[in-house]
Amino acid sequence: MIRVLIVDTHNLVRVALETRLRSAVGLEIIGSTSEYEEAMQQARRLHPDIVLLETKAPKGIETLEALCQAIPQCAVIVLTLSLIHI
Repeated sequence: MIRVLIVDTHNLVRVALETRLRSAVGLEIIGSTSEYEEAMQQARRLHPDIVLLETKAPKGIETLEALCQAIPQCAVIVLTLSLIHI
């Protein structure tokens, strides 16, 4: 079972990801938060295999760096939305 922590400041995105991934075979959602400090606390306590991390909000990149240092065995998948204006 792959243990997943979801971190996204957008409530609708976070809830949609959590809802969708709960039906995936082999995944267990062990935590979900919109707060970066809470994400670090949960990650240290729960030891996820994967963190889905939205980094666009303030402190997102700092949280990415902190996660990689604190839990090096954890894979971090960065969630981002890049809009190109032409």
